[in-house]
Amino acid sequence: MNLYSANQIGLCASESLAKNRSGEVIGITSKGIFLKLADESIIFLSTSHFGNPLTINLNPNQNVPIVNPGEPINLAQQAIHFEQSSIIVQTGAASIYSSMRLSKPFSVTPHPKQVSSFLVTLRSRMDHSVALLDEALALIDHSMAIRSSDMETRSALELLVHDAVSSPLECVHPIRFFAGRGRGLTPSGDDLLMGWIYTLVRWGGTQALKLDQLRQALFQAIENRTTSISLNLIKAAAGGEIDERLLRAFEMMISLRPFEDRAIQDILEWGSSSGIEVCAGMGLGIFTLYRLAF
Repeated sequence: MNLYSANQIGLCASESLAKNRSGEVIGITSKGIFLKLADESIIFLSTSHFGNPLTINLNPNQNVPIVNPGEPINLAQQAIHFEQSSIIVQTGAASIYSSMRLSKPFSVTPHPKQVSSFLVTLRSRMDHSVALLDEALALIDHSMAIRSSDMETRSALELLVHDAVSSPLECVHPIRFFAGRGRGLTPSGDDLLMGWIYTLVRWGGTQALKLDQLRQALFQAIENRTTSISLNLIKAAAGGEIDERLLRAFEMMISLRPFEDRAIQDILEWGSSSGIEVCAGMGLGIFTLYRLAF
C-alpha cells in the first residue's frame, strides 16, 4: 500500500469529500488527477502549492500518484482509497484553503479606467492575442484603440451587463452564449463567466444588484452546456471561492494589492489562456457594478 498525504484542501473539495463515499478517476494530466465523485462534484489531486477551491494539494516532496483512468475510488474518513492502484491519500492533517477567508473587503466600485489599465498590462505580457480579453477591453474602455472583431460576442457582452443591471433573470440568454464556448477543460466563455460572477459576489449584492436572481440565471444557463470541471469552478466562484492566483489578480486589479510581476506571470500560466479570460470576466464584473452605480 502506497501512502500519500495532503497538506491543503480547497473548501469546496473538503465539502465534497464529506458528502460522498465513492467516485472515479476521470482525467490524468502532468499536473494532477481529476476525480468525479458520486454527486458529480469534481476534485483535483495535485502537487501544486497554489490553493484552489477544488484542489487537494499533496505534500511537495511527493509525486502525483500513478493511477488508472476510470479507476474507482472509495472515500473513508480522512482518506481517499484508489482500489486498483493500492494507493491511499490521507487528508486528515490538511488545512482548508478558502479565498473568502483571505479576501480583503472593498466597498467603493473601482473605475473602469483602473480595471482597463490592469488588463492592458496583462495584454502587453502575452505572446498571442486572446479574443475575449480584447472584446471586454473594447467594451470597458471606449478610449482604447481596440475595435471589436466579433460583433456577436460584443453584443452578448453588452447584453450580459445590461440584463444584470436591469433584469437579472433575463441573463440566461447572454450567459448561454458564453457557456461552454471554446475548447479545453475550461472553455473560454466559462472562464469569462467565472470571473464575472466572482466579482459580483465579492461586492455582496445590493437592492439594485439582485445576486440571488443572477445566480439562479447562471446555474440555469450553464447546466448541461459545459464541462463538469467548468461547472464546478463556476459554482465555486458563485459562492466566493476562487483560485489563489486569481484572487491575487483581482486584488491587484482593484488596487487592494500592489502590482507583482510574479503574480502576473502566474496568471499567464494558469491554463493556456484561462487566467487571462477569468481576468477579462472580472473586468466585466467591475464594469457591471460601475454601470449599476452610474
